Amino acid sequence: MGAKCCVFSGPHAYVSPSWYETKDVVPTWNYLAVHVYGVCRIVDDPTATAQIVDDFVKTYEQGMSSPWQLETGTPFFEKLLKAIVGFEIDISRIEGKWKLGQNQPPESRESAARNLSERGDPQASEIAQLMRLTLS
Repeated sequence: MGAKCCVFSGPHAYVSPSWYETKDVVPTWNYLAVHVYGVCRIVDDPTATAQIVDDFVKTYEQGMSSPWQLETGTPFFEKLLKAIVGFEIDISRIEGKWKLGQNQPPESRESAARNLSERGDPQASEIAQLMRLTLS
């Protein structure tokens, strides 16, 4: 495939100017993302793709109280495997990007974090939590 960059998005949320304690502000968007640069290749081999899925499941299920087990080789798994696009990236550079209102004074960031927490949106709540960590 030869892609130069893949973007993996984290939580993100709209921030209203009315939430800031200061004047002369505009609407904005707070977010976290990772940009991975390198050469990307599609994995065409079903056995290799199945291994990627198996490794993925083992990694993310290991911390669960009742880890789910992947049953490879079943008709169900074989059907799903046809719909999965595996890929590999030979990484040359990784950049973490985040915008959490760090250019605003602490009282404005806390006000925005409070309003984000009250929205009832899981991503907004995550952004609020991360914003508060930058205040520490």
